[in-house]
Amino acid sequence: MADKTKAPGSDLFDQALKNYEQTLRTGLRLQEEAGQWWMNLLNHATTAQDWQKKVSGLTNELNGPLQKRMEECLGLLEENHRTNVELMKKAFEAAQTGAPAESQAKWKAFWDTSVKSLQNNVQAMTQINSKMLDAWVAFVKKNSAEFESAASKA
Repeated sequence: MADKTKAPGSDLFDQALKNYEQTLRTGLRLQEEAGQWWMNLLNHATTAQDWQKKVSGLTNELNGPLQKRMEECLGLLEENHRTNVELMKKAFEAAQTGAPAESQAKWKAFWDTSVKSLQNNVQAMTQINSKMLDAWVAFVKKNSAEFESAASKA
């Protein structure tokens, strides 16, 4: 009976909330691992040249994944622009329709497209953020292991 009283879009928002919570937990884990990594980096960089080499290498390693995520975000923005133009056209058509049945059908098409667009945005942003966080976690783990091995040799 509870399912019958749910609002039509509540499943979409429940999924978005679940994805947000998962992303938040991953972000917190990333921050913790990044903090540990920075502490190891600062503790093991003995000279300015070591520091410069390490930072330069890390910057080069991070540029690829960061650039890919930025390209995905720009692609999403372009897609949203096209979708918003389409939604504006549908809204103007629906507002100018005289017959109630036809107007209702056009408004329904407008809202269906709006909700689908929202769902696509949530999924796309979740995927982009998830990929970004996965790349950061992999980066921190890789470099943490490198620093741990360097520390054990010293």
